[in-house]
Amino acid sequence: MLKYRILTIPNNILTIPSNLKLIAWDISNPTIDEIIFEKNSRLNTIEESAFEGIKIKYIKIPNSVMFIKKNAFSDCTLLKSIHFNNSKDNILTIEENAFIYCTTLEKVFFDNPDNVVIQKNAFLGCTKLEKFNITLDEFKRKLIFGEDYQQISLFKPKQPTLKQFDLSKSSQLTYTQPTYTPTIKQFDKSPQPIYPQPIYTQPKSPQLTYPQLTYPQYKLEPKFKPTNIKSPFIKKEENPIIFNISSSSSKKGKKKKSRRKKAKKKKTKKKKTKKKKKKKKK
Repeated sequence: MLKYRILTIPNNILTIPSNLKLIAWDISNPTIDEIIFEKNSRLNTIEESAFEGIKIKYIKIPNSVMFIKKNAFSDCTLLKSIHFNNSKDNILTIEENAFIYCTTLEKVFFDNPDNVVIQKNAFLGCTKLEKFNITLDEFKRKLIFGEDYQQISLFKPKQPTLKQFDLSKSSQLTYTQPTYTPTIKQFDKSPQPIYPQPIYTQPKSPQLTYPQLTYPQYKLEPKFKPTNIKSPFIKKEENPIIFNISSSSSKKGKKKKSRRKKAKKKKTKKKKTKKKKKKKKK
């Protein structure tokens, strides 16, 4: 493992060789503007304060990196975008204060956001952060960005903005009326096919028959006569109507009355005969 090596910085561009596995020294050189990692990099760990305070604007970390130690990129005030090319097989660990006070940082992108472990205050003070492709709850936001995470532009509540209208320039406004040209539809004189219309017949409803009921009929005959009451309040009718109910029930009533009369006559005859016998005895 190459741990110590002299690195050349031509044109303020730092190139990290592919066979380097650990950066364990301080390269906090303010003249570095760009960091380039060679292809097929074997870099595994970026140690503490390795790139502290450098003036880079963009960095792409290779997929071989698994550990970014404390203060590795702290106080990089010109850093705007970070791209982590992490793999699915390895878990990337970002320790405390790794990117603290990167005040101009706007974008952080992970190729595999599920395989990332971020420790306390790793992105503290990154107030201009706008894109971060890991979903975080309130507890994780406080842990990673600090308790004042709501001051970060990514988590600020969006407020509606109203556009101001300058009334002093209202006289300069012009209105152009839209032009409209009516179009006449052409009439097609060709004969159109006539389609036979279907005829719908409603089925007849079945007729219902009900049995006829017969009721007994009664004949009404005049029976009652007006009384001979002389009263100024009662007027005599010229032709009074007398009704007589003739039916089987009325006939039975007549028979009963005739029987009663006969029985009374017999009783009276018996009484008379008894009286005559008493007189003869005397």
